[in-house]
Amino acid sequence: MAGNRDFLVGQGFAAAAGLHLLDEPHVATIAGQRIALVHGDAECTLDTKYMEFRAMVRARGWQAQFLAMPLDKRKAIIAGLREGSREAHTAKSYAIMDVTPEAIEAVFDATGAAVLIHGHTHRPALHMHRHLSGQRRRYVLPDWELDDRSDEPPRGGWIAVDEHGAVTRHALDGSLL
Repeated sequence: MAGNRDFLVGQGFAAAAGLHLLDEPHVATIAGQRIALVHGDAECTLDTKYMEFRAMVRARGWQAQFLAMPLDKRKAIIAGLREGSREAHTAKSYAIMDVTPEAIEAVFDATGAAVLIHGHTHRPALHMHRHLSGQRRRYVLPDWELDDRSDEPPRGGWIAVDEHGAVTRHALDGSLL
């Protein structure tokens, strides 16, 4: 599933790498339970600058133009975008960069899922959403930072769903959260 920095991955790369690209949202049925997966950035609807950027870089015309550029120019653009993203994060509140309740409810409604798993905001948690049909659960994945950086410890984590439909959250070291 495409994220912030891998939205250019296409079928050719996926086939060569043995990957299966997922549409967004993706719904999996595990142990009779519908589980929706989204990246999470499309649900940050208050972050209008990011939403504009997201629409631009996911447009086929922009992607074709970008991929036609020499590699060194693309790398320079990417470096500039990352720096701009870091600066933007310091100026924005968490409320703006987080998913909105309306967008999350829209995903639940559109998919018919009672469980939603997403990243992007990277504030790992389990959120309970009350609904007429019962409790809906939203799991937020942490981000991954495994680079050898002395200023920050490695971080990451994942979510597992077993054959009975039980969902567990795990820290980078595999311990349960």
